[in-house]
Amino acid sequence: MEYIDGEDLKSLLKRIGRLPSDKGIQSTQQLCAGLTAAHDRGILHRDLKPANIMIDGRGQARITDFGLAKLADDGMQGGIAGTPACMAPEQLSRGEATIQSDLYSLGLILYELFTGKAVRKTGSIRELMRTQLESSLSRPSILVDDTAKTACLIVSTSTNKLKLLPHEGQATSENSDCSASSIGF
Repeated sequence: MEYIDGEDLKSLLKRIGRLPSDKGIQSTQQLCAGLTAAHDRGILHRDLKPANIMIDGRGQARITDFGLAKLADDGMQGGIAGTPACMAPEQLSRGEATIQSDLYSLGLILYELFTGKAVRKTGSIRELMRTQLESSLSRPSILVDDTAKTACLIVSTSTNKLKLLPHEGQATSENSDCSASSIGF
């Protein structure tokens, strides 16, 4: 395993608040490329969160901690694994991890990266599920004036409004194109 001399995104955001818009766009491109590379190899991360993103000494964003990763071909079931506040609805409620659930988690990370505010505070799984169903994200530009339109589009695309599946009454995130490059880069 490679040593990365740098700081995790969670610590960086706690220290500086949020990334400047241009640096946020650069990091977004790098994270999308990294997630696309994993997905192209059939790997689902299942635990994307700011603490699992490293910003190295050159300012490059890198996805780390693939300890909960699994192959997409292993089926969607796998039990609830990951950090609940950063999970997609279907992952939180049913343990179903997909490319879409990784993209949803990426959208939550990008929201925090551009706004400096976490989407959800940690609570019980039941509270998190209710929050996902009953609320939607504010556009990052509402919270931060200089947020690039591209950033707003990326966040809204990857964290599409939840949809109830009529046959199950369960929430799911929905993306029509299931690659990180489809959300803007």
